[in-house]
Amino acid sequence: MDELFRGAGGGLRRGDGAHAAPLRQVGAALAQRAQPGYRLYDEADLVRLQQILFYRELGFPLDEIAEIFKDPQANVLDQLRARQEQLEAEIARLRRLSEVARGAIEVQRTGVSLTPGSASRCSARSPPT
Repeated sequence: MDELFRGAGGGLRRGDGAHAAPLRQVGAALAQRAQPGYRLYDEADLVRLQQILFYRELGFPLDEIAEIFKDPQANVLDQLRARQEQLEAEIARLRRLSEVARGAIEVQRTGVSLTPGSASRCSARSPPT
């Protein structure tokens, strides 16, 4: 069964009505034209769009997503593992930055400056697990 999606000015919208910018970027290539301002999507198109949104949410750039779909032999598992490692590294970096911010807040709150040694320990401290 074909699904019909229409947004204001003919833009794409998710089934729940929320605007979905990534759909605009890739959806038009999958859609068949219907009435002016409408595009028809079959079930396979919707599955593909959902997969694209999933990869975008994980932070994959569109060119990498395109490669995943172009090459049926692509090892998606390896790409997902690599992305997970990147995300874990980013999380660790953000935790360290959060600790630095916490230290800066304490300095501002108390007026007591960090010593050079305590500042370096603060920024190099491993985040709690």
